Amino acid sequence: MRINVDPNTDAGGFGYANPGEVELRIVDVELKDGQKAPYLAWKIEFVDPNIPTAELNSDGTSKKMGNIFENTTLKSGDNAQFRLRQLCDAVGIAWSAEVETDDFRGLTFFAMIDLDEYNGSIKNVIKKYIPKG
Repeated sequence: MRINVDPNTDAGGFGYANPGEVELRIVDVELKDGQKAPYLAWKIEFVDPNIPTAELNSDGTSKKMGNIFENTTLKSGDNAQFRLRQLCDAVGIAWSAEVETDDFRGLTFFAMIDLDEYNGSIKNVIKKYIPKG
């Protein structure tokens, strides 16, 4: 099969931000089956599209900022859902017996991010959710 490709595509991939406090937005959340328990897979973006990336393109311009992907378990007991609780506190959704995942889409929050290496690539990760005042 012959396909058309963009000859200007940079093989360097997406950029990542320097560690620090940033405002983020939830783009999507999807329920998935895990090996031990179901979990929520979160797709999160930077609110400010002009945050400069730590790594630049070959011409010195900022790369396109990548998303942050986070998983939170739905396993019960042993305080396993602590990251989900922290996310709820950060976006201002009350922690209760039932939470509607659709309510998260589009919500913004602040978090401390850091860098992590995965399969030879550097990516941003959320180190700490900052609860709403």
